[in-house]
Amino acid sequence: MLEVLFAAIVCLTAITPLGAQQGDAGAGGRLFVPGSVMARYCTTMVSPNYPPGARGESGSAVVTLRATIRKSGTVSPISIVSGPHELESAAMDAVRLWRYKPYLKDGQPVDVTTEIQVEFHPGQLGGVITHPAK
Repeated sequence: MLEVLFAAIVCLTAITPLGAQQGDAGAGGRLFVPGSVMARYCTTMVSPNYPPGARGESGSAVVTLRATIRKSGTVSPISIVSGPHELESAAMDAVRLWRYKPYLKDGQPVDVTTEIQVEFHPGQLGGVITHPAK
């Protein structure tokens, strides 16, 4: 069941063979690291709650977020990139609880900006904690 829930929540976006985009600064001039790279740093994920009565409850949906992963491993701030409006708040609430290992640049932990895709599936149990990087 946990494998299914983990598969339901994806902590990645575009796949790129390179790590951080060295010349690409994210919000506030922070280093942008693709979601596919940051997925390997994710240590704790919490599944989102599918809000009752949300449109599209009969099918899956994805909300894409842009977030800063702090060197402490917390996620803040978070902004919406795309996805159904009625699922945005639930996606942000779940991702605020996610934790990451620090991203290192030149051996030092740094804040980075990334994009995170949160998948919603009707009937999925919200609030389930998984530890993908362990």
